[in-house]
Amino acid sequence: MRQTLSILAHDRRLIYFTLGSTLGSIVFGQFTGYLSQYLILTSDAVFAYKVIGAVMITNALIVIVFQYALSSRMRQATLLRWLFLGTVFFMIGLAGFMLAGPSVLIWVIAMAIFSFGELIVIPAEYMFIDFIAPDNMKGSYYGMQNLSNLGGAINPVLCGFLLSYTAPPVMFIVLIAAAAAGLLFFWLGHRLAVRAV
Repeated sequence: MRQTLSILAHDRRLIYFTLGSTLGSIVFGQFTGYLSQYLILTSDAVFAYKVIGAVMITNALIVIVFQYALSSRMRQATLLRWLFLGTVFFMIGLAGFMLAGPSVLIWVIAMAIFSFGELIVIPAEYMFIDFIAPDNMKGSYYGMQNLSNLGGAINPVLCGFLLSYTAPPVMFIVLIAAAAAGLLFFWLGHRLAVRAV
């Protein structure tokens, strides 16, 4: 057990990747929560319910229709490109939320784009762990990577704080910055993984 923890703690590829995943989880882990908070603050409960219903249906449809088609095209050799593309989708989707205002259609389009980011990044994370983990330690590596779910727990606190003490659009700017920082950590981890091969 101690030896396993020591190996995990010293694998910089895993550490960078877990940090990138944690930042990504801040962005997509609890998106309905922060969108609800934002909408109630900037409009009213009726509009918030309408938008949340529309974006949840959009997200579910995108996942059901496109999940297999996208994940089956992912390959280890192009993993960083997929992570880059997924992060760009997150950033465009977040910018769309920030600019959507009273247009339900723009909210839905922004969610469709955001959902493609989710469809790409989540399977790519698991592929990366599979790539770097030694065969006899895959379970430990996956367990360590699951620490990234802490980002989903941080999200409501962070977004609630930002909505309480800053202008509402600042929340989306911070989330865009978190997505970009996550991509930087993915790149650092990928660079080390490629060197180790």
